[in-house]
Amino acid sequence: MEDEGSATLREQRVSLLKEISDLDHLAQVDLAQKGKIQWGIEGDENSKFFHGMLRRQITFRGLMIDGMWVDNPGMVDYLQSPFSFYEIKRVVWDCGSTKAPGPDGFTFRFLKRYWDLVATDVKAFGLHIALMRVRSENAFRGVSISGTEISHLMYVDDVMLVTPWDPENANCLLRILRCFYFASGFKINLLKSKLIGVGISYSQVLEVANKIGCAASMFPFFHLGIPVGQNMSRKSSWVCLIDRFHSKVSTWKAKCLSFGGHLTLVKSVLGSLGSYWMSVFLAPQSVLKELKGMRARFFWGADRDDRCMHWVRWDRVLSSRDEGGLGIGTLFSFNRDMVFRWWWRSFHFPNLLWVRVIKSIYGLDGACRNLRFPNSVQIPWGGVIRMLSHFRQKDIDLQSLCPIRDHMPLSASFPRIYALDFHKHVSVKDRLSMGLGVNTLRRGPRGGVEQEQWNKFIGLLQDFHLRPIPDRLGWVNDVSDTFSISSARKLLDGIMLSNGGISTHWNYWVPIKINVLI
Repeated sequence: MEDEGSATLREQRVSLLKEISDLDHLAQVDLAQKGKIQWGIEGDENSKFFHGMLRRQITFRGLMIDGMWVDNPGMVDYLQSPFSFYEIKRVVWDCGSTKAPGPDGFTFRFLKRYWDLVATDVKAFGLHIALMRVRSENAFRGVSISGTEISHLMYVDDVMLVTPWDPENANCLLRILRCFYFASGFKINLLKSKLIGVGISYSQVLEVANKIGCAASMFPFFHLGIPVGQNMSRKSSWVCLIDRFHSKVSTWKAKCLSFGGHLTLVKSVLGSLGSYWMSVFLAPQSVLKELKGMRARFFWGADRDDRCMHWVRWDRVLSSRDEGGLGIGTLFSFNRDMVFRWWWRSFHFPNLLWVRVIKSIYGLDGACRNLRFPNSVQIPWGGVIRMLSHFRQKDIDLQSLCPIRDHMPLSASFPRIYALDFHKHVSVKDRLSMGLGVNTLRRGPRGGVEQEQWNKFIGLLQDFHLRPIPDRLGWVNDVSDTFSISSARKLLDGIMLSNGGISTHWNYWVPIKINVLI
């Protein structure tokens, strides 16, 4: 028979196990309750916790390390530790010398040979320097646009070479790249390169591409994620962006989220999903209308092809909180303000390559003064001009909201002399270099106001000293006097969506899903 000591120990063990089980159960209940509280407070905010809950199905339950399944996070801390110098060097030496880690042509042979230079972050010769040198020796010709020569465009590891169509020029370029490879170890991977001809038949392009050893392509094509040579005024050109919106919305379960969660996703994700394309091209109204419908259906809890009742007019929801809305904002104003920023940049950065090309083709003002641009030319700058012209027809002059700071324009101080001047669109510096004689005018002043303004004009420029500070544009709709997308978007939405509603009451101490319904 079992002694009393063993029975007592067994009872104590069972009692302790029961207490441990009860404590574990209470801890689980406590964590579940805390999780509900945290979700109630932060579950609908634009936070890491909210987006993490949406993607929680994409998690790692464990790792296979040396043939053993490890699910204890404490045993895989080395994944979060930084790479050591020895680990990086060992990976480089384990790779084949003829392999390249990226599409830039940098092979592992180069990294191994010049490891001391690479490890100390000393830059080797670049392709840009090599091309500029051979171009200065007239060994390679670029394309000249009104005096501005373009031979190559580079962004990170992407290179676009531009040259007049001439098979001999292509062979010369290959010899230059080959010499560059022997000198530096950088080799262009022709198998990943494409040859495109402008105004050249595809058969001719294919013939030259076969001789070079690269692939042949044609317009339109994608460069850095942007379509080139495509008519972006057509809805069919925006199918990629529309499909991206559909794929993003389809991964969310609208019926499993509150209105607060819908609002967060519509503003933080769907409001900026197309920012890359919309910062370059003017989106057609048909595209904006479809994207607007997708955002509205998701906000009201409907699936892609479902229809549901809208509690409030959608334009009211899009308007700012001061107008009684939720401050989502329209994609129309977002797109137009992103495009308008190109005009802003063209003034502040006149030496950029794209600004010099625009001015060499369409004049010093880039056709921004008369706002006349041929409809047959489908380029991003044409979208800027057409947008400004469309707004001006609706009595919305965005350019007038950007006055030139630091001084008043001479054209405003001396309007009669400005009307007589031959050179109306030059800077003050260029005007001073032309002299102060009447030979710069269509005719001499005829007394009265003209003579008075001319005397003041001459007196001002004789004692005028230029400061080494460039002019800049202001922005009257922001206290910082600097253009911003948020302030410009609020301005356009206030004009387009003005409904005179009562300001939305928003309490930051309560969850967002409650604020939506207040």
